[in-house]
Amino acid sequence: MFPANSGVVGNYTYATGPNAGQAYNGRAFSAVVFNTSIDDAGAMFNDLRLSKTHTLADGGKLTTTGGLYNSVQDLALTWNFNEYLMQASGDQPALLKTASSTPGFVGPAFGGCCSRAVDMQYRLSSPYANIGYEHGALNLDASIRYDMQKARGTGNIAVGGLRYDAATTQFVDYELDHTSYSVGGNYRIDPNLAVFARISDGVAFNADRILFGTPLDGTVPISINTVRQLEGGVKWRSGGLSTFVTLFHAKTRESNFEATTQKRTANNYEAKGMELEAAWRTGDLRVTGGLTLTDASITGTAPADVAVIGNTPRRQAKVVYQFSPSYTLGRAEFGASVIGTGKSWADDAHTIEMPAFAVVNAFLNYQINERMTVALTANNLGNKIGYTEVEGDGHAARSIAGRSVKASLRYAF
Repeated sequence: MFPANSGVVGNYTYATGPNAGQAYNGRAFSAVVFNTSIDDAGAMFNDLRLSKTHTLADGGKLTTTGGLYNSVQDLALTWNFNEYLMQASGDQPALLKTASSTPGFVGPAFGGCCSRAVDMQYRLSSPYANIGYEHGALNLDASIRYDMQKARGTGNIAVGGLRYDAATTQFVDYELDHTSYSVGGNYRIDPNLAVFARISDGVAFNADRILFGTPLDGTVPISINTVRQLEGGVKWRSGGLSTFVTLFHAKTRESNFEATTQKRTANNYEAKGMELEAAWRTGDLRVTGGLTLTDASITGTAPADVAVIGNTPRRQAKVVYQFSPSYTLGRAEFGASVIGTGKSWADDAHTIEMPAFAVVNAFLNYQINERMTVALTANNLGNKIGYTEVEGDGHAARSIAGRSVKASLRYAF
């Protein structure tokens, strides 16, 4: 169930529950029931590769790899989204009377935009090659991959959210390709200190995410998502302490289509920052942690929206961190983790802010004998609410899962 609005205060009549037929004076909201049928999600994947290592005259090693990745993904979905009028108070809200004989029923959700039938197949073929060189303190590698996607199928939006008409079928028939690469190296200054660097270009083809946005019959260009990144850093260890410091600079192009707002976007982003990872061990105590600092901005939009250029992308916090201590005591191991994020914006225009939050998890493992282990894990011990996305004008938001506890018994044989 998904709230379609923030509700309206008025005079209504209970349609269900112990107060059915009585007056209700208060706030009511539109509750959309997402009824999605996954009719087919069959897939086939195959990765065939050949690799050989050659010993060179200078004592170095040259490793060459060649391969072909293939996949076929079938995807058939039926979306039936209906809207109901519901009481917006209490922990057991009732449906409210509408013109329909079905209690609370208003009609197809969002004006009938999202009752859909999809029958698609996506084929991907990707030949690739990699070469790696190792000599003494130096490691180098380079790889290239050519991705080819073929999309075939149909999509249909139910007329008025009530029926599917063959005349409104949208045919999908397009092909995409992109060449990706990665080049990197690592140099060991001494046994406890090394530096590394990498430049890369990667791609992700959209699939059902962009259906119903623009024509997908091959008559117009199809947007793809790309990431170009430059990174480099230092690895250092001393005794029980090891650290990684990485600086990065990335440029991203992403296209998307939001079903609920019916908006198509194609944005460009730029991000630079630092990742710090550390681990420390002393005796039976082990502590790991990580910190990522990111300065990201929107550098381009389509359709053009000058007002958001320079803004921080939605859901991108400047600070993300984690801290995980654990301790081994005889047959028992226990520990905890703190995972947190700074505040971020829920929209590109910076009108809705999502607060910072941190989540505490914990675990306890006890080895009864060589074959049997009992474990107890708890997630989100504080039962925190942490918003990860907000819908439209803020009438709906998605939170992380609440507190959960799991006990398990594992036996190896």
